[in-house]
Amino acid sequence: MNKTNRTLDAIADYFDGSKQKSIIMLADRKFLPGVLMTLMSVIHTGSLKGASVVIMTSDPIVRDDQMVQKIARKVVFFTDKDAERFSTISRKHVRKGERHSLVAKYTIFKFFFFQNMGLGDQVFLDCDLIITKNIDNLVSRKDIRLAAAPALKHYDGMLKDIKTSIDQDIKSGIEVVNSGFMYACQEFLPHDTKIVSDLTKIASENEFRKEQEIVSENFGSADQTFSLPVTYNFLRSYMERIGEAKTKELEDRTYIVHYVNAKPWERTADRIGFPDKYYFNLLKWAQIKYIDDFQQLYDRLVSLTQDTEPKTETTNIYLHLGAHKTGTTSLQSALKRAPTALFRDKTAYLDKGKKNFRDMMSGKKNLNDRWIDDFLTPEKEAIKNIIVSEEDILGFCQITDPVRIYSNFDETIDRLQKTFEKRPATKVLFSIRNYADFIPSVYSQEVKRGRISATFEEYLSEKVDLENISWMPCIERLANTFGDNICVWTYEYYRSNHQRIYTLFGLKSEETYKTLDLQLAVHNPSLSETGIAAMRAINGLKIEKEEKTEIAALISKKLAISEKYKKPKFLTESQAAILDKSYKADLGLIEKLSQSKGFKFLNHIPKQ
Repeated sequence: MNKTNRTLDAIADYFDGSKQKSIIMLADRKFLPGVLMTLMSVIHTGSLKGASVVIMTSDPIVRDDQMVQKIARKVVFFTDKDAERFSTISRKHVRKGERHSLVAKYTIFKFFFFQNMGLGDQVFLDCDLIITKNIDNLVSRKDIRLAAAPALKHYDGMLKDIKTSIDQDIKSGIEVVNSGFMYACQEFLPHDTKIVSDLTKIASENEFRKEQEIVSENFGSADQTFSLPVTYNFLRSYMERIGEAKTKELEDRTYIVHYVNAKPWERTADRIGFPDKYYFNLLKWAQIKYIDDFQQLYDRLVSLTQDTEPKTETTNIYLHLGAHKTGTTSLQSALKRAPTALFRDKTAYLDKGKKNFRDMMSGKKNLNDRWIDDFLTPEKEAIKNIIVSEEDILGFCQITDPVRIYSNFDETIDRLQKTFEKRPATKVLFSIRNYADFIPSVYSQEVKRGRISATFEEYLSEKVDLENISWMPCIERLANTFGDNICVWTYEYYRSNHQRIYTLFGLKSEETYKTLDLQLAVHNPSLSETGIAAMRAINGLKIEKEEKTEIAALISKKLAISEKYKKPKFLTESQAAILDKSYKADLGLIEKLSQSKGFKFLNHIPKQ
């Protein structure tokens, strides 16, 4: 007998099917480490001893895996034909983020939990949660049709919501079910598939909805569902919101920790947060208890998470990072308004979900590889090129360092590198602008958005080192990270030759170029000198944000640059000359760098 089988024997002995209880789990290969660790947490807490394990999957790798074959009393395998039975799998109903084999099919398949498996009372466990305390008292109750924890909706009142949920303990009725952990008595579960069909029909009526909404509608009433304290499904996001100290205060009443989004087995040492300690303490316990054979099993399962089905053709990704004030907004608007033209070039511009992607890349949210994979997956098979354009990944349009534009640039590029290093068909696109135009434009934007009331002279003396501000640190970091997979152009070049820039996004059709040029004609005028003065005055007042926004919109409309209201002049001639000289010197340095690193740099404006 090899070492790995000894660990599996121990798990199989614990879940020997001697009791009228069953644990139901739904997994694809990327969740196999989670299946192991969730079951280990059950063993560690002494819960559900003698239960049967049921694994549901549509992944043949999971179905045929040695661990699954050894520990599962029953394996329910869903074929593609099973999936096709449900109209929600059609592209007509399923949102892009839920279209592929994970969420769409697996959400529907979770409905099978509500069918009697014939193995006693049923406990559903997501494969990304761990049990931290014995739950036998709960799963022995016979008066419960369905028990689940609520999904908290009001994040602003997170502490209050958690406290209210715990203080109420188990109560009747639940507004929104979190289906990660569910318990149902077998007496309440039908043996036929009618309930599965009914739930699926509801899910198929219009646009596909997550299973939690549908479960809530059908089982949320007081006579059918018991609402557990939220600590029976304590999401990682809840912990991060309330903080480590408050989380620790609740440890004695925390039964289940749920790792939604980034999974612990996917996290590197530099990305481990305090909620992960529950997982890694359990991992350490298993490593000590089962020594090498557990580690061998765990490592094998983690390796399977990388075993994805090969794609027949690579999708090209064009990642446009700005910079701000280099025509990015107008270009994005044109791309967004021209989906048909882009489709002719087998190209799609990604707008929906861009904010979430931006927040992950900028560090506001944890990286979620599974979400990113889906975000970057083309919506239609004919699409071969994906365009993502989002300058706020680098930070908002602010100069916070007198010398360096984008003070957090290195941290952002580190995250981009981790995300895109496994996507070699990625081009990183970046544009720059003469400092003499860029700095006044940034200042105007800051004033327009209500962020500052300072004069330009005050802003300049505080924010900018005229002689040393430079694009070079950004360009050098991009070149050192992505090599010849970057393209850089100047705003001045873009203004003179839009169509040449379009080619950098993989666009080839003259018709597409013409369509985009027409869309670029939509003009968003800048504030006039009078408009800047008016907005500065408003920004200095203590008024509500909503009121300021309304006034700003009115000023932008009425006091934009026109024949009546002149363009503001910010820089003196000597200041403009200093900045222009610095810019031209940097263009020479970028030219040399492009030659040594092999990337494309468009600077020389073609003669008309």
